[in-house]
Amino acid sequence: MSESLDKSEIRWVEKQHLHNTVLRAGQYPDNATPLDVYSVVNAGYGGYFLSFKNGEFEFVAFTD
Repeated sequence: MSESLDKSEIRWVEKQHLHNTVLRAGQYPDNATPLDVYSVVNAGYGGYFLSFKNGEFEFVAFTD
């Protein structure tokens, strides 16, 4: 993931996860907090982090 995304801003790729969720995996700048990333990757119905460390994250976003 590190070589494919630009760490100067929060970016991610999205994959279908389950029936009503998507997996968003990406990178964030060193100064970003989990709340900063959550506010960008949340699909409007909430979600949760599977991982958040070393500038990379995996987030499960609930969809409709």
